[in-house]
Amino acid sequence: MKALLRCLKNFWFALALVWAIGVLACWFALPRWQLSTEQVYVAMTLFSAMCLLAVVLRQYRRIRAEQNIESLVQLEVDRSLGAEGEFRDQHVLRERLKHAIAMLRSARSAGGGGASALSDLPWYLVIGMSASGKTSLLTRSGLSASIAGAQASGFDSGTQHCDWYFSPEAVLIDTAGRYMRDDASASEFASFLKLLRKQRSKPAVNGLVLVVSLPEIICATVAEREAMAARLVSRIDEYSECLGVNPPLYLMLSKTDLLPGFNQAFDGLDNAQRQQPLGMTFPLADVRNKGLRSVAETSFAQLLASVREQVDRQVIAGGNTANVELLQFPSYFAELSSVLGGFLEQFERTADGRTPPIVRGVYFTSALQTDEQLPPVYEEALGAHYALQASERPAPNKTFTKIGDKSFFITETFRHVVFPDRNLSLYYSRQGRTRALTPALAGA
Repeated sequence: MKALLRCLKNFWFALALVWAIGVLACWFALPRWQLSTEQVYVAMTLFSAMCLLAVVLRQYRRIRAEQNIESLVQLEVDRSLGAEGEFRDQHVLRERLKHAIAMLRSARSAGGGGASALSDLPWYLVIGMSASGKTSLLTRSGLSASIAGAQASGFDSGTQHCDWYFSPEAVLIDTAGRYMRDDASASEFASFLKLLRKQRSKPAVNGLVLVVSLPEIICATVAEREAMAARLVSRIDEYSECLGVNPPLYLMLSKTDLLPGFNQAFDGLDNAQRQQPLGMTFPLADVRNKGLRSVAETSFAQLLASVREQVDRQVIAGGNTANVELLQFPSYFAELSSVLGGFLEQFERTADGRTPPIVRGVYFTSALQTDEQLPPVYEEALGAHYALQASERPAPNKTFTKIGDKSFFITETFRHVVFPDRNLSLYYSRQGRTRALTPALAGA
């Protein structure tokens, strides 16, 4: 049934089906109206010409839309370098952008539609606070993406505007962290989204990847976590308003390797296992009926069980070499439930009756590993319970050494979770009404 629905939504299949039905109708029906064979042939020719005209008009619109999108991307990339680059840098970046788009179209041409890759591919905004790990997540994602932006031009001071990642599977936009905290910068980016909405109507953006530093929300107080989540929700709502849809939100928690025992628990995984998702995908029907926090707590319990199984395997494989951090990792990981529950709860609270974000899931990731580790971070709750004062936090200016460059739980999270949902935002309006879901999406 799903395969049939996909075929019916395909333009070429639908056109061939309509053409065949039309020609057969002309051949069998028109002679009953006393028309000659020559007139039947003329009718069949006119109908075929109409189908051909539909193909020409469609291709013209696709070419024009592709050119408009490419021009819009070029303007945004030029603006992103204008503040920190010289003219020669803009020229180099423009050439790199053209090369990246040409490579993208070439990579897709084998399967057809390469010339309209920017129009056909899903687009995703990668958003988050400064230093949350957005750029590391994308550069270590394993998606074979060509980069166009300040990062490709040698600037290493962080994303100032947008960096563009062109993958054969999707277009990903790495946005500056200041867009989340600075209203003037956010308004500037919102203008770009409005222009993008005019050029890409199906929809302009297929999803939002929200990257949040796990150590940051762990080490924050309850009030700080709530304030951070409220700020993120407010900005997401603003962007969704500009796009005219409510795109699904994928919360990716970065720097998970800082959890004590993480490296010992997952170091034994091979490359394929390291790319599998480590997280929770929420059934949307359950979220609507039970609430986000309730569903998240149930899903986290299932995730924790799989983490315990992984640690057990590592303990058995390591024998007597298993250390305390590995043995305590499941207990440490279990404490994240309350932290994440309180953080996610803010995503259900919206002002003025606005539609809350569609939180599709929460996923744990690690792009690089350092020798930094989180201290005991649940002192606030313990202190409140026993009327004790938490110890001071470590100085933030300490430097740490990279001890690993493996990426954990990133690649297949995009390929098996994010990208298959590319049409999900089509079925959710900004007014909170759910449009009729196709059978392929009804179980999402």
